[in-house]
Amino acid sequence: MSQRLKLALQHSLVSALLMLLVGMILGNSFYWQGVIGFAIGGFINGYFIYPYFERKKKDKAT
Repeated sequence: MSQRLKLALQHSLVSALLMLLVGMILGNSFYWQGVIGFAIGGFINGYFIYPYFERKKKDKAT
């Protein structure tokens, strides 16, 4: 498994858990559509957006 995919899965898991916690604190129930949406958004962030900005930062530093 590539490092990029591992990072995307970590972002996905953290985003989904964060939405679960926020849902429990604010609404006392799970909002599964929000949890799934945050998991998909976290995966997209970890796989596409985060590496782009890391590469951009690395190019700027050199």
